[in-house]
Amino acid sequence: MNLTKQFFKYVSQNIFGLLGTSCYILADTYFISQAAGTDGVTLLNLCLPIYNFIFAIGSMIGLGAATRYAILRAQGGNIASMVTKDGKPNGRYAASMVDEAGMEKLLDFGKRKAAELAGEIYRGEMDDSPVERGAFNACQNCEYSAICAFDPMRKPRRRLAAKKLDDLL
Repeated sequence: MNLTKQFFKYVSQNIFGLLGTSCYILADTYFISQAAGTDGVTLLNLCLPIYNFIFAIGSMIGLGAATRYAILRAQGGNIASMVTKDGKPNGRYAASMVDEAGMEKLLDFGKRKAAELAGEIYRGEMDDSPVERGAFNACQNCEYSAICAFDPMRKPRRRLAAKKLDDLL
């Protein structure tokens, strides 16, 4: 199969999946507005960022693992060569792998962060402090820049530092 055709095959599947999710949310909004009125729609809109956060974390883990697997397969490597016979990470793969305890730490961190964000949303703490990393800042790609009251020249912004697994305790 030619590369362009294969690319559009995978892109179209993703687009249709996201359209399906959007239709589901739209239908949900309609039925909730009919049953619970404006309070229900307000609650739904407060919960959607939590859903999006959980969906993003799951997508990142899934797509990252799938990409890593595809690269190794394309290089002719066997996935089993990533670990030694006793189950320890093998050589050059050791830096990018976590053991079961490390995965538990990552999952616990994700749960704590989701609960923290949900609490902030519930308390109405919606601070306008977009993320900035190096030359990139979140305002550059924001869909709401036309109606947002955030001044992009204002400093400071939130800076996200790279975290190590030990920092997530």
